[in-house]
Amino acid sequence: MKKFLILLSVIFCGTVFADTITINWLNEDKTINQTTACTIGGDVILPNNIPQKRGYTFKGYVDNYTPVEYIESTGSQYIDTGYYANQNTGVKARLFIVHSGVHAGIFGGATYGLFVSSGHMYYAFKNNARFYVNPPYGQAVWDIAINKNACSINIDTNTYGVTATSNISFVDPETMCVFKKKDREYVCLYKLYYFQIYDDDVLVRDFIPVVDSKGVACLYDKIEHKFYYNAGSGEFIAGPAI
Repeated sequence: MKKFLILLSVIFCGTVFADTITINWLNEDKTINQTTACTIGGDVILPNNIPQKRGYTFKGYVDNYTPVEYIESTGSQYIDTGYYANQNTGVKARLFIVHSGVHAGIFGGATYGLFVSSGHMYYAFKNNARFYVNPPYGQAVWDIAINKNACSINIDTNTYGVTATSNISFVDPETMCVFKKKDREYVCLYKLYYFQIYDDDVLVRDFIPVVDSKGVACLYDKIEHKFYYNAGSGEFIAGPAI
């Protein structure tokens, strides 16, 4: 069995996250002959019967980033997740709201999400649920847990919650954003520690705050192995590395 060395390595601030790469060795007609794997800087084991053309494609990813405690929006930065919420959507998140403004979106699309209007919290589940309370801002970390039509927020020892009508089917016409609700102009100023999106209890986005190899603060999705960058203006503030 032959082998050769792939020499690929990217180092950023002394922290490297290297994932396994799957290599598909192709036949002349581009069908897959055999599959092997390697890690960055490691030996690649060639297949026993190497295709005549020795063609190959990489099926994998190499992500280099530094995890940080949080990223913070100063009022003009937000992330578009590309996900369309529906009646089975769930969210788990941790954040610290520095300032909400009077009419600010915390996250969401058009008919789904969490936002502040005239100082009151609203959970939009096809726009039919609201909180009628005014949770404290700038005082403590919020732990948000949404399971379809039920929304709760834990702040210190207090829990704020609301449950929307359950027999509703919908797909939000706008993609879900973080740091704002897409149909609202104002961005909510907060520090984001993590943000997860579930679809019918299946985790579809698992965002963590990071700084990429170019020093840009953003979110990294551990499901898609993809960076999500600021869709607004300016730059996120990065918290300390962890």
